[in-house]
Amino acid sequence: MVSSELDLPEPECERISMNAVFSAGPAVIRIGRTNADPMAAILWAELLAAEGITVAAPFIRRVFRHDEISPDLAATVWRRIEIDRSADVDWASVGSMIGHVHALAPSRVASIHPLPVAADFAWWNAGDVIETFDAETVDLVSPAARDRLLESWHQLAPALDTVRRGPLVICHGDVHPGNVVVDARTGSTVLLDWDLTCSAIPAWDHSALMTWASRWGGQVGVYESFCRGYGVDLRDDDTAVALAELRLLTAMVMRIVAARRDESAVPEMLNRLRYYTDHTDSAPAPTWHAV
Repeated sequence: MVSSELDLPEPECERISMNAVFSAGPAVIRIGRTNADPMAAILWAELLAAEGITVAAPFIRRVFRHDEISPDLAATVWRRIEIDRSADVDWASVGSMIGHVHALAPSRVASIHPLPVAADFAWWNAGDVIETFDAETVDLVSPAARDRLLESWHQLAPALDTVRRGPLVICHGDVHPGNVVVDARTGSTVLLDWDLTCSAIPAWDHSALMTWASRWGGQVGVYESFCRGYGVDLRDDDTAVALAELRLLTAMVMRIVAARRDESAVPEMLNRLRYYTDHTDSAPAPTWHAV
């Protein structure tokens, strides 16, 4: 419907996660369930671009709906970025952009885009999910491993209270290499996927990168470069370290949940679980894989 109305080529599915993403010639169509006004994403992208932050640009300032298909779904259309996969991301530029976002006055953004407190997103309450593992996943996660995960949760959960106390800034919410690309036409580093824009403390946007090299097998030096652009390195900040570990724990729990539904998720689940059951300083667990 969207492609034919805009005279675009037949869409091809690129991926399905929180949103379904389709490529259609010069455009990318994103389809998702509406928790807020989808026009907010377009207005937010325009504000970011006006601030000099390199983001995906709207292809058209319009939201598409089709109530006969589903009243809960909406589509937005974005200009396609030709990605240079051989180019190195300028992580200092990413750090500078995130620093700029953190400096924006929330009052400028709140009128066009929701700014939920990041610590209140339901998926961060990993403890409630871990509590169910005795009954539902005993064949996947032993009682001892489950207790180790729960112990980690109780150690890390106070960091969420620290986030709630603030002071709060606007955060991207999901800064990691999967959401950063290099535009082949301009050579610019582009920060994608602002769906998790939120209010949090600055450490929230540092936390995913802090373990990227050590736990995800990512390129060494990414976080250091990010910090040069941002102007602050938070590896000595106890809350930032706890949030980085909390992200790992949440990813672990989500992989267990996935393994309950799909046996193909089990090998990576077991690989990640070794971080909690077998990891020592002298014999570190293997790195994880992004899925």
